[in-house]
Amino acid sequence: MRLPIVLRSNDDDLRPALDRVLCVLDHAFGRWPLEDEAVADGRAIGQYVRVAGQRVRAQIRAIGAVVGALLLSTSCAAKHESVAPVSDRDARGALNAIYALAATRTATAMKQLCEMSLDHCSGFSGSVQWEPASMPRPGKRPKILCSRDVGSGDWMLVVQGRDGLDRPYTSQVVFARDGKRVVPVREPAFWLGVGYAGTRVVGSTGWSTMYGASGNTDPAFTAKVLANARAACV
Repeated sequence: MRLPIVLRSNDDDLRPALDRVLCVLDHAFGRWPLEDEAVADGRAIGQYVRVAGQRVRAQIRAIGAVVGALLLSTSCAAKHESVAPVSDRDARGALNAIYALAATRTATAMKQLCEMSLDHCSGFSGSVQWEPASMPRPGKRPKILCSRDVGSGDWMLVVQGRDGLDRPYTSQVVFARDGKRVVPVREPAFWLGVGYAGTRVVGSTGWSTMYGASGNTDPAFTAKVLANARAACV
């Protein structure tokens, strides 16, 4: 019997503990459907654990079950805790790498940035692949205004500069660890001026960009996103 377990992407504080539970159950009974961006139901998890316990008692001795669960829990905990949070140094290094690739100002480079980003350019950055003129020019490295730990092991840099169309931007760039790499969580085209609607920049959140990839701009909207981005350093 398999019960679906649903998690919500903004349950960042609970996710480490839930990951361990899922890891143990995965080892014991195989994988089951996971649905992200849904409402987390703790009672569903409890129900699954109760059903799983009945299966364990029906299949193996009680002592073996306890020992096996403890060993699996320890293994899964070690696996989860081995992932180091992103540091200021990590984020700065990742920003330099993104800029170096973006400064080549080609559609191929932008495609590589999209593949690197955790969101794969599902937001506004994807359009730069067809409008690479906005990509920053060599020698126009972004200036870091502030650097902050934003929780969940992620790190944010607020940067400013001018894009390839000579438009000034201020941008909130959030980095996460993806295996051994540190990569942008979303919107690798930082030169479009990324600004978040509120103080939350990880998990479930909202954001926009000051500009599109083309030369068209809306001054009023640009000013609003700019204010949001600058507020992150206050």
